[in-house]
Amino acid sequence: MAQKTESNIAERYPMIAGLFCGLFLFAPHWKDVLLPLQLIAFVPFFWVLDTKCKDIKKAAVAGLFFGLYYTIPLIMVVQLPLVICSIFTSYFVVLWVLIATAIYSLKKHPILLKAFAITSVIVIFEYINMTLVPMWGTAQLFTLHWSLFPWAVQFVAVTGTLGITFVLVLIQALTAAIITDSKSRVKAGVFIALILLIALCTNVYYWNKKPDGTIRVAAIGWASPRSSDSHKELYEIPIKEAASKGAKLIVTPEYGLGRTTITERKILFEKFKSIAKENKVMLVLGYGNSSQEQKRQNKLVVINNEGKIVGKYTKTHLTFGEKFIAGNGELAVVDFADIKLGTLICHDDNYTDLSRPYGLKETSLLAVPTNDWSSVKKLHLRNTLYRAMEGRSGLIRGSSYGISAIISPNGKIAKSMDHFKEGSGYIVADIPFERTTTLYHIFGEWLLILCCLFLAVSFIYLKQFQRQHA
Repeated sequence: MAQKTESNIAERYPMIAGLFCGLFLFAPHWKDVLLPLQLIAFVPFFWVLDTKCKDIKKAAVAGLFFGLYYTIPLIMVVQLPLVICSIFTSYFVVLWVLIATAIYSLKKHPILLKAFAITSVIVIFEYINMTLVPMWGTAQLFTLHWSLFPWAVQFVAVTGTLGITFVLVLIQALTAAIITDSKSRVKAGVFIALILLIALCTNVYYWNKKPDGTIRVAAIGWASPRSSDSHKELYEIPIKEAASKGAKLIVTPEYGLGRTTITERKILFEKFKSIAKENKVMLVLGYGNSSQEQKRQNKLVVINNEGKIVGKYTKTHLTFGEKFIAGNGELAVVDFADIKLGTLICHDDNYTDLSRPYGLKETSLLAVPTNDWSSVKKLHLRNTLYRAMEGRSGLIRGSSYGISAIISPNGKIAKSMDHFKEGSGYIVADIPFERTTTLYHIFGEWLLILCCLFLAVSFIYLKQFQRQHA
């Protein structure tokens, strides 16, 4: 009877491991304080796949439960439309089933080689995750919430956000190796110490890096319906007050001026040209084309402190359901003081295909007009922090129905305002800037390429090893 009970428990190991590990990975989406659970989320999962799964079907079951218990609570928190929830759930479940079966296929690898191979598999799948079905780009990565501790992830300026995945997974794969094979404990421990040391040194360097200067900027936002009479309250008064406090650049929300015809825009732009010139401030204004025009697009305009239009940009990455024509990704780089300013719109900052080219042009600041909703406001802001850290770019986001923020190049929030809690208003802060291009912006996803090469070499090595010992 006891043996039968133990056998039943053993049969459920894949389900139990998948359940708890999925919940541990999800946990910080629910409560920030639970983020440390991600430091151990994979250890039991790897251990079960290595020691308790007798065949690939059991591994698939572990992946199935992992995917379900990570994704279902997540969509309940984010509160997406039903159609998106269905796609999101199916996508992540399939992804984790594939990851689990791929890891199971590595069972015959030598224990330490296996840890690096497992890490490579998950890094590759996370890249697929953020590019194959790009609903939210890098915001889909499970490492999203580590931007809460920017001092701990400064190395993304070298590796990109996939570097966080690499470090978290490799340390846990090596920990699982220590548990599974006592002979590998010393070597695995040395590798863990080496990884932590490299990450620590990189973090200390970038966290304490001296900026080339500072500049005072502002962001305006709200969480109330606009009307034709609200321009003075939402724009003119905040702009004047922010400028009086020394702000040289003011960023307003996405689509803030609403849908406008050519005639309406001409009147509005003339008005804001006068405001910019009068207050000696650069303005970034979000607006939309009227549906009567040939191309209905989500756009922004940059007006300098002389009252001249110096830049325009069209939103490139559209969210699900946006009835606009996407831009072609043409960058808008504007000279501002003695530095360069780049522009994105909202969902664009969930991707790196635009922020990297800006970085290669040594843009010191990014202006990002944004429009969110209550259930995603924190998630979106946390993902935005990575764009600042990856490129060492100061970032200013004016948000409607979300959180306006002024972000330093090291990912530290200088000032923010949650408009759902604090209402309409503006924030002003001094922001450091750097004239630099990071290794990540130069070399891109080099870590992904390295993982692909390592995985290929490891399989070649394994085949040769098996032939020699056949």
